[in-house]
Amino acid sequence: MNKIAQIIIILFLSISCNKTKTAAKRLDGKWKVISYSKTDNEGLTEKTTDVSGELNLISHSSSDTTNTYTMQIAYNFPYDMGNIESNGSYSILNKGNYIVFEQAPLSVGTTTFSTYRILTLTNSDLQIEGGDSLGNINTFLFRKL
Repeated sequence: MNKIAQIIIILFLSISCNKTKTAAKRLDGKWKVISYSKTDNEGLTEKTTDVSGELNLISHSSSDTTNTYTMQIAYNFPYDMGNIESNGSYSILNKGNYIVFEQAPLSVGTTTFSTYRILTLTNSDLQIEGGDSLGNINTFLFRKL
């Protein structure tokens, strides 16, 4: 009975590691932004396809090298327009369900972390959502280049 429990635990751990590795492989590359929506803290959602830009994710298989990213997105909502630009490192957490971006510090001690839940991840599509400092939930849809 004890051997069966050990085998089940080993299988479970290997499957969990495989999910993270699979997510890392699928995330690696350039992604073109297709749409952007934001939901405010009152539940009002605005969506725009008037967006342009890319998310570039570079995955390093070596454990001593950090995964890196650059994000450059321009958006235009009816009452709001702007740019999102950041770069730094990223990690994949919780069996490939979350991606955490660590923005390169603009000055000493100002590292910013942004956590996004991965809603969809296929070989061609990526959809992520995460909160911002204003209490909005931002959802991005990307297509692999």
